[in-house]
Amino acid sequence: MIGCAGFVIGFLLYVVMANAVAWSVMHRLFFPNVMWLALIIWVVPAKAGLSLGVMVLVSARAQGFQDAYQLGSVVVVPVLLLVFGQVSGLMYFNVIVVLLLGLVIWLLNSLLLWFSSRGFRRGKLLLS
Repeated sequence: MIGCAGFVIGFLLYVVMANAVAWSVMHRLFFPNVMWLALIIWVVPAKAGLSLGVMVLVSARAQGFQDAYQLGSVVVVPVLLLVFGQVSGLMYFNVIVVLLLGLVIWLLNSLLLWFSSRGFRRGKLLLS
């Protein structure tokens, strides 16, 4: 719960600072727009859930914490690919793309949760 509150406070601070810095040019409040709200409300929780699910699954299968740490860092790669695609002009995000991206991530979360729950054995966890 603290992480969620910190995220919201951080986003609100970003909104205030972005609007304050750009006020001399824009002369109006311009941020957040609809796409940013879709990202913050729909995609960010989905990505956080996906990262958490992958880390739990990797940690359950890894031999030690170093293996889990290194394998878990792979979760960052898709986000970096999206950022580089947007910056290089290969992709263009709009509200529809963001909503579809969120839907895909939520579906992956559901699949990951189903897969993880099928392989979870409480007795094996307690014995190891």
